[in-house]
Amino acid sequence: MLKKINQTLLDLYDHAHQGGVQALSEQVFKRLQEVLPGESGALYEARMSPDQPTRVQSCLAFGNAREKINYRVSHVDSDRLRGAGGVRSRDRLIERATRQPGQTFSQDIHSIGDKQIYAYAKKFESRQALLHVRQQGQQYQLFSLWRASLNKPFSSDELKIGTLVIPHVFKALDIAQTLACMKNGQDNQLICNWRGDIVMQVGRSAELLEHEWPGWTQPRLPDVLLDTFRTSWGQRAMDFVGRRIRAHAQISESLLLIQLKARDKNTDLTAAERLVAEWAAHGLSYKEIGQKLGTSPATVRNQLHRVYQKLGVTGKAALRAS
Repeated sequence: MLKKINQTLLDLYDHAHQGGVQALSEQVFKRLQEVLPGESGALYEARMSPDQPTRVQSCLAFGNAREKINYRVSHVDSDRLRGAGGVRSRDRLIERATRQPGQTFSQDIHSIGDKQIYAYAKKFESRQALLHVRQQGQQYQLFSLWRASLNKPFSSDELKIGTLVIPHVFKALDIAQTLACMKNGQDNQLICNWRGDIVMQVGRSAELLEHEWPGWTQPRLPDVLLDTFRTSWGQRAMDFVGRRIRAHAQISESLLLIQLKARDKNTDLTAAERLVAEWAAHGLSYKEIGQKLGTSPATVRNQLHRVYQKLGVTGKAALRAS
């Protein structure tokens, strides 16, 4: 078994270095099946807070794990960050694993005392569950594995294997994220599949999405953003301009690489547009602004219309307040 574990770790690091995000996302659970088998699994990143719902920011998954994670966030979430550390949850497995990051824990469905958690586990045939957590402040990376049979509990040896191997899975993920960031020269980046599922997120990308869409909690692109890219799929320019963010996407193999930036309303405007906006905000007419710029009132009107579109305002009163 030790030889098999060593080969699994070597393969994971090789995928992270040589194949990058694509290879790692496709191979991580396939390779782990040889030492930690299960019917479904997920490696996901979540942010916890004392008084807000859990925000799952990215997710690698196989089997029905992605559906399982999304359902939990939408229908079952009760996890809140404790002031003294760890997470308060109706799910005892979550509480145990977040109290002792770096250790691997398991439970079977019959040991679940909470009725809602039990119904959730039964719905997705999660009769045996394994969980390993890495914590970085309010950010948690969680590795979950599930089995559908009560006759296949996770053994004490498998828990030891999990404690040995899973930290290397997180490190391989770190390497793939870092290389992807260096390759594309961007600090805030999302890496998604063609369905819009977020495979990895780098830097403040998840925070920027939340800033644009405050209700966003799932590890999936908001529909508005995904629909924008789908309408221009495969074109040279795939861009989205929102109220608070700008996003540029490109296709790499079968993945969508998205760079996010916070919008600066001043840098969005050209020099001429900034002058037009400033004078319009002070009450000057098209004719008066045109005389200052040496252009026609019609040109000023068109420039001001572009200013309104870029800043997301509808008139001079709103312009003065922006």
